[in-house]
Amino acid sequence: MNHVQQTHLRSIQNTIAARLAAKYTRGQKEHGGNLWDRPVLRDLVDETTDFNTYLITFEQQLNLMHEKLRNARWLISNGDISNAQSELELIDNALTAQLGHDVPPS
Repeated sequence: MNHVQQTHLRSIQNTIAARLAAKYTRGQKEHGGNLWDRPVLRDLVDETTDFNTYLITFEQQLNLMHEKLRNARWLISNGDISNAQSELELIDNALTAQLGHDVPPS
């Protein structure tokens, strides 16, 4: 792996470690006890169901944003800047909601 790939891997590892620690801590506060003493199969099945539900919903949301982006490009190419800006604002709002924060303009 090159330096950029190693840096990317470390950033993923650091993000996973931080999120895991936060999630585990929240779970301990909510449920208490030792996780290894609990039957977890039912939780795993439920979490897997939730995961698939969220994944499919996110895919649908991305498809909608892509459709709006393509429509905005078409509107711009036809000189309809006002409606294109409205479409782009909807996309920006959707992405901001997904990320949970505004991304500063570059």
